[in-house]
Amino acid sequence: MSEKDIKGLKELNAALDTFVHDVEIDSKVIFKKVAMDLITALSFYTPVDTGRARANWFVDINKTPKEKITKGFGNKKISEGEAKTITKEVTTKATGKMKDVTLGDSIHVANNIEYIKYLDDGTERIKPFLITEKAFNAIKQGITKK
Repeated sequence: MSEKDIKGLKELNAALDTFVHDVEIDSKVIFKKVAMDLITALSFYTPVDTGRARANWFVDINKTPKEKITKGFGNKKISEGEAKTITKEVTTKATGKMKDVTLGDSIHVANNIEYIKYLDDGTERIKPFLITEKAFNAIKQGITKK
């Protein structure tokens, strides 16, 4: 192999290293963005009465979140502005949890309120709100538009 060939291989290797590094960074950014979009959509599509169900969306890395907020919610119906504030708080908490996420990690999203499944799936007396279906469809639409 000539010196010219070796120099060309070294340049190619350096370019490939840069490409792999850029792809890893891009993949990590996309991974976090999809997870953040999902938690935001889940919170947004959770119906609001007192705000308790909406406030109980949590994220954790490599394990299922166990948190549950039970205090601070009365029986009073909250305003649309208060509902938006709750979604922002959920998103802010999730952002903090995800700051150290790396490729290979798994991001777990959960709502530990005992009645969330009834809000999502409905019952004989309550129509389903289809929270998870709407959230996943919103994420899917966002990905396919780009």
